[in-house]
Amino acid sequence: MKIDAKKILQAAELVVKEYNFNPAETLEIIKMGLKTAFRKDYLPKNKKIQIETVIDKTGTIKFYKVLEIVATEEEIENPFVQLLVEEGKEYKKDVEVGEKIYEDITPEELNFTRIAVQAGTQTIKQQIKRIEKERFYQRFKDREGEILVGKVRFVSGDIVVLEIGDSTVILPPNGQLPNKTYLKGEMVNVLLKKIGKAGSDIVLEVTQSAPEFIEVIMRRNIPEIEQWLVNIEDIVRFAGVRSKVLVSSNDERIDPAGVCIGEWWSRIMNIVNDIEGERVDIIEATDNQEELIMKAFLPAKISTIVIEGDNATVYVNPDQKPLAFGRRMSNLKLVSKLTGYRIRIE
Repeated sequence: MKIDAKKILQAAELVVKEYNFNPAETLEIIKMGLKTAFRKDYLPKNKKIQIETVIDKTGTIKFYKVLEIVATEEEIENPFVQLLVEEGKEYKKDVEVGEKIYEDITPEELNFTRIAVQAGTQTIKQQIKRIEKERFYQRFKDREGEILVGKVRFVSGDIVVLEIGDSTVILPPNGQLPNKTYLKGEMVNVLLKKIGKAGSDIVLEVTQSAPEFIEVIMRRNIPEIEQWLVNIEDIVRFAGVRSKVLVSSNDERIDPAGVCIGEWWSRIMNIVNDIEGERVDIIEATDNQEELIMKAFLPAKISTIVIEGDNATVYVNPDQKPLAFGRRMSNLKLVSKLTGYRIRIE
């Protein structure tokens, strides 16, 4: 297959437009593909030979073998690519040891077999994919711990595929809100929990279900938390149902729970809206364990608390038991997890 230089330049222009690559970057990708094809057809047994590809403005393609100049015969490990100074002078009169010179090995008729073209095309695809992955990583590497807004692109089984900017991100089952139906086209908030590299792959972990998701949403809505006037001591969560947040302040003039709830419940309502209606209970930290348990059970009214070691028995009136247990036992489980006690309701 004869190489058409004009078509190569046209292909390069398409890559620039489609992938938003710069021309120099695109040219290097094309050259790598040509090198692969050239090796396949013209250097099948000489993999150690280093070659360089040059494409000029007219589209003319040249292939050069890279030769290294060494001082003595003892240093020659590969006679195909290493030359003594005297031999190097045939290419350049003032050549020096360690210098690299380039021998034109372009055939008069540059033709590639179909197999070589396929190999070169595969190299180009791999390089484009590599660059796209690196761009993806650079786009998100400094955004760990941030809330990202994604659009549901499609749902496949228990996997939700999001579109964040011009990137595709998977929201895995363990990062989803239980019992939520994700609809194509809807916008969702997700926490970028982690981004990293695993070999050639980029690992991007996003979640809606982690306790950290609640913390970041609260920081976004409550300036006093961001300013360290109010501290989040702990968060326990039954994702999609209920969360309990333990807060404190080093400033006696500040009511940490009141600050988080806001005037007329304004701040807590904004938070609830951001987490799709999940209930959030704000509890002020205290060293009094009975008081802590009582606050953590609100809005259920507790009559008496008896603490024995790691166990706590909570006595409530019959009409308060549904509130104390909560939907699917959520309130009881969260209070137990927050306080560290094994709790029984009587």
